[in-house]
Amino acid sequence: MPKRQPYRRFTTAHDEIIHARDILAGMDRAKRAMIESAASRWLEDVDTGASDDGLRPTRFLLDMSGSMRGWKMVAALTALRAEGDRFDRAGVPFEILGYTTSRWRGGQSRQDWRDAERPRNPGRTSDLRHIVFKGMDESWPACRPLLSAGLYEQMLKENIDGEAIEWAMARAQDDDAPSALVMISDGLPCCDATFAVNPAQILNDHLEEVVERLDPAGIDFRRVTLAADGKLPDLPALEGRDILVGASTHPTSNTASRTLVQPLCSALASATTEACAATVSREQDTSPSPA
Repeated sequence: MPKRQPYRRFTTAHDEIIHARDILAGMDRAKRAMIESAASRWLEDVDTGASDDGLRPTRFLLDMSGSMRGWKMVAALTALRAEGDRFDRAGVPFEILGYTTSRWRGGQSRQDWRDAERPRNPGRTSDLRHIVFKGMDESWPACRPLLSAGLYEQMLKENIDGEAIEWAMARAQDDDAPSALVMISDGLPCCDATFAVNPAQILNDHLEEVVERLDPAGIDFRRVTLAADGKLPDLPALEGRDILVGASTHPTSNTASRTLVQPLCSALASATTEACAATVSREQDTSPSPA
């Protein structure tokens, strides 16, 4: 296996973390009304029937790349609402995060690279945008409507999965108890500006390297993958952690999204239950034996 190159970021000066509340507040009245109308039409209330027992603090991480727009995002947000309702009923802390980039084609980071006379293999050359829909200590009834921000398609751009997971890992350091991490994605990392000036595998290699760090960090990880070809990504580090949800490549918006909702809701509930069960097992393994 070829040796992985060290992962680099050309600059982090233009990265941002923003709350979904602030995204919606920054929209004009017409745009916000359009988003709220779309949410009322598309986001259903779904009960997966999954048990509320055995849940542990969990962090949900949503791929908000351009390929997730439309029917995939509708299904993902519906599934996240269902899981949020389940955790809220159980009184178990959770949070929902999203990740994308703030601009296409690299944005200001790529311009900085150009201004620096285009050094070779600069690492990631895009402006990250990480989004908090609900923090671990925030109220679910107050944050539940904020998921509608995910329907704003102009916000969905590119995805740097490894750094998004690292962000979630950093947030886990402040948890009062061990937490699980459950991700929804539809494939592999993609950033054209970064691919254009680095080895082709830079983002996949970094994703694998980060996933390999999760177990030693005490974070149990599962990923729900929407795959049009019915195949999981060929990344060894994800083996046994991915749950596949098949997705048609030629959907009709109404029919396909509603056909996808229930399988994705069920898959997310299963992934969450598995990750929480692994967290319980880890807690038992590390508990001191009775004297």
